[in-house]
Amino acid sequence: MPTSGGEETLVVAGVEPEYWGYWAVVEKGIYYLDSTAMPAIALFDFTSRQVTRVVELQTRPAREATGLAASPDGRAIHYTQLDALTRDIVLVDNFQ
Repeated sequence: MPTSGGEETLVVAGVEPEYWGYWAVVEKGIYYLDSTAMPAIALFDFTSRQVTRVVELQTRPAREATGLAASPDGRAIHYTQLDALTRDIVLVDNFQ
């Protein structure tokens, strides 16, 4: 939506609700999780209004996490990836 008011404009489509935290604004655009068939981190460029897939991901990131951050200059990107989810139950004897 323009800061001066007016109609809002869809910037990127296809962002799944489960990945609501996977985006970051940087100087040149918005990095976000493109969660299509082969997930990737993508960049929407403010100037060209084009989307570029920056890196293909081997697995889907963890859902429902605030999982993406980028440095202001866009040179470093961090995201949350869930490789394994396990639980352990431990019995502790003679606990004081």
